[in-house]
Amino acid sequence: MQRKTYYSLLFLIFLSTSLQSPHFVAAAVTDDTPKIQIFTSVGLLQDFVHNVGGDLVELTSILVEGTEDPHTYEPTQSDITALINADMFFLLGRPGLEPWWAGYKDIILPDNPYLNITTVMNDSMVQVDPLLGTENPHGWMSPLIAKEMVKNVYLGLSEQIDPADGDELTQNYHNYIEQLDALIGHLEANRSKYEGLKVVVHHPSFMYLLDFLGIERIGVIEEQHEVEPSPQHIQTIKDLMVAENCTTLISQANLDKDVILQLARDTNASIIWGVPLLGMDGSNGQPIETYIEMIEYNIWALDNPETPDAESSNIAGIPAFWMGLGFLIPIGLIFFNILEKRPVSRK
Repeated sequence: MQRKTYYSLLFLIFLSTSLQSPHFVAAAVTDDTPKIQIFTSVGLLQDFVHNVGGDLVELTSILVEGTEDPHTYEPTQSDITALINADMFFLLGRPGLEPWWAGYKDIILPDNPYLNITTVMNDSMVQVDPLLGTENPHGWMSPLIAKEMVKNVYLGLSEQIDPADGDELTQNYHNYIEQLDALIGHLEANRSKYEGLKVVVHHPSFMYLLDFLGIERIGVIEEQHEVEPSPQHIQTIKDLMVAENCTTLISQANLDKDVILQLARDTNASIIWGVPLLGMDGSNGQPIETYIEMIEYNIWALDNPETPDAESSNIAGIPAFWMGLGFLIPIGLIFFNILEKRPVSRK
């Protein structure tokens, strides 16, 4: 009996010591403190939230740019289920960028009434496009506006996270703002080299970056999303480029290349292949994964325009009849030459 009591006391002492161990306590806290489940509408916001939230958040983007178009995306059933179980949802919040949300929020919110929805953009971050007469929603292309968007991400996360993690969140925010400030400083230091540059853009997505750099846009090829420009509009653009002595076009890889290539050949213009969204491929064929990388890539693209192959221009402009005739004539000459060299049979 005394031996059993002795072993029982040893066990209690061991258990008490283990519970007071810092390793034991840390493991218990980690298991009992799940990360905030956050979803973003686009990868751009995912990058912002990742830089501010860091290890405090579990993060997923609904839309993967580069493979999906934010103007036309339709969520899957798994997207809807994920949002029903999410803690937070970050949206850009501008007309035309997330049109699906208006139709699905009435399905999601009744099943998740406590979903914290944070709209990152506001009216002060967008302007009416003077070339189109409508709001241009691509404000994130200006690093100055991106800083304001990141601030709204920080404020949104501050309301959701445990106050005990507030210092870490604030430090993450300031670290990322320092990186954006360094990017802005670099752009401002090199702004003078774009003085006097005039461009025609394929899509209006680059307006804010070009304005920041002091580059003048004189025309937009795609006036409405996914609507092919008319021959009359293309001719207007050509005439405008001649009148303004403009020899630079800006496009992006996910748009119709035939239109921009032919326009470049017809006007002897060079093409800058820009990137307005994360997930699109850069010059090395690898997808652009962060906002800062995207802006840096666009600056590189501005400094490295491409000139379309002149030979392919001539071939593209030759009607099919003359191309066919061009192939048949050499064949006919060869055949005629063979007949001429055949020996004449004598009887």
